[in-house]
Amino acid sequence: MQTVIIISMSIAAHNDAIAYFLSFCIELYKNAHSISGEEASRILGDSGALEFLAANHEVIHTQSPQWILEEIEEYLSA
Repeated sequence: MQTVIIISMSIAAHNDAIAYFLSFCIELYKNAHSISGEEASRILGDSGALEFLAANHEVIHTQSPQWILEEIEEYLSA
């Protein structure tokens, strides 16, 4: 039983980390383009960028904000 609880907590912590990272990315994009958070969220969500960022969180979250923004811009222009 203890193993299940620890694994569940680990999964929850990982999911929280991804959620915080996606929030950071939305805020970063919002500020770079002087748009609302709602509009930034819509653009990144509709384009699939949020799914891309979440799927690649382990690599991308270690980069600088400027690098992350460039990665988002490149994804959106592809």
